[in-house]
Amino acid sequence: MENDLLDLEEECKEKDIIRLEHVSVDQKIILCVDVTLNFRGSRRLSHILNSFLNCKNFTAVRNLEVDMLVFNNDSVHYYEKIDHNKKHIDDILCERSCREERGPVNLSEIFDAIARRVRLPDDVVYSLELPPPKVVHILFLFGRNMFTPTLKEPNSYYFLMDNPFLSLDIVYVCRRDVPKNRVDKIGQALQNILDHKKCYFFQVDRTKDSSEFLKALVRCSGHPLLRPSQKDANYDLHKTPQE
Repeated sequence: MENDLLDLEEECKEKDIIRLEHVSVDQKIILCVDVTLNFRGSRRLSHILNSFLNCKNFTAVRNLEVDMLVFNNDSVHYYEKIDHNKKHIDDILCERSCREERGPVNLSEIFDAIARRVRLPDDVVYSLELPPPKVVHILFLFGRNMFTPTLKEPNSYYFLMDNPFLSLDIVYVCRRDVPKNRVDKIGQALQNILDHKKCYFFQVDRTKDSSEFLKALVRCSGHPLLRPSQKDANYDLHKTPQE
């Protein structure tokens, strides 16, 4: 892989494209977790999240700072600079655990909480030629099956998404075996809030192989300024992409 990166850097130099080390800046990742995803208990979910963070640390290139937001139908709780250990995440999930859907989630409250807590890079001062000290990567984990989320007050959402140094990925963990589910409508609603040039979306069925959940998270682990768009991404480590 090291040789591949060096080859790519040489190609970037020839094409007058920014070099890799110039965009390998620090990252803040915000784990936004739907508490209904504690479908096998918080220990199982915290194990998956920590496995993802281990992978993210490996691909982060430089320093990684982790915040966590957990949400329910009527509450949003934000935790800054959580430790990179399973117990801390497990304690948070145990404290906020909930298994029932009681109505639609208002996504505005989640984006409001992020906008209040996170200082975004100034896109007037910084650019790809002069990248900021840190970029922000939101990983949004959604687990509802019956109620389509709403975005009642989108001001904070637009404020966040307009910043070129913030990326939002969504992993929708659904259950199609739930009677009268609205999985398709929910999945479409979640995709509608993404900028597909810089954001990823994965939908996995949690009634099947649980490893698919972790695989989806790992596919979101690339550095936001280095990874391709999702349609151009290749997750096969053993084959060379076709020309």
